[in-house]
Amino acid sequence: MSDIRADTISDSAGTGPITLTKQMAAKAWVNYNNTTPTATITGSFNISSVTDTANGRFRTNFTNNMSDSTYCCSGMVDDYHITSDTNNDKTVTGEAHLCFYVSGTAGQRTEYNFDRNCVSYHGDLA
Repeated sequence: MSDIRADTISDSAGTGPITLTKQMAAKAWVNYNNTTPTATITGSFNISSVTDTANGRFRTNFTNNMSDSTYCCSGMVDDYHITSDTNNDKTVTGEAHLCFYVSGTAGQRTEYNFDRNCVSYHGDLA
């Protein structure tokens, strides 16, 4: 059995890190706090910014674009609530999301800014 050990794997020109394109790994992810007037990123990969567009609504912006808008996203807020994209508002540069919780016997949806928001994206980079 062999081991491959490296501190850095660079591109063929030796000028930068390799780029994931067709591998099945998250191409972007973000963890942010959305209870302040502006969303504060606490950790991320391939996310340039998060914009708070309304109560419980935000837009993530990719550092490196996706190849098309057929990528998948999944996420959670706090420990038990859910996140959903709004009106399939997906572009190769980012995506709009809606954070909400469901309460009451009628299952009323309430949009809310949560403390911890985590979203990951899977698909192909441009």
